[in-house]
Amino acid sequence: MTYKGTFRYPKILESVARELAELRSKLSADVYNANTEKYRGDKEVEVSYLGILAELVAQNYLIESEIPFTSANLVDTKPLPEPDIILKSGEKLDVKGVKATATQFWVNHKAHLNSSKDCDFYWFVKLRANCTASHFLVPHGDIDEWQIRELRYTKAFVNNIVRIKQENENNRVYAS
Repeated sequence: MTYKGTFRYPKILESVARELAELRSKLSADVYNANTEKYRGDKEVEVSYLGILAELVAQNYLIESEIPFTSANLVDTKPLPEPDIILKSGEKLDVKGVKATATQFWVNHKAHLNSSKDCDFYWFVKLRANCTASHFLVPHGDIDEWQIRELRYTKAFVNNIVRIKQENENNRVYAS
């Protein structure tokens, strides 16, 4: 696991992600309903929001860093096992949104083992206060070494988030 830093993102991404999450949830209601294994209960919009915001934050980072890339559609009627981001250099990235309060990273067990899913790295975007996010990269193969746990709706690979020391705008060191 490699910590890449904590960076600011534009606040507008939050409202755009909220609107897209509501749209995505409506368009894919047949995929994420109580009769499917992908069911997320009453958390569907929140789960979509977290994922979409993470993807927008990751894309914003790449744009600001002038790193060329292509990305998958944020909203589609059927989710596809394609990478969220492909860098011009060829690396395929699956972006995972992480709540500010989270202490662990999760990767869906079945999705990770899906041979159709082509991914070199998982890019974890841990959202923080004041439109900031911490970025972590994990090689696809490293996930196989994580613990496997049965979560609320699915089985997942789970690993504790590494603690990082950062300086805030007043140069005070704090740990996360």
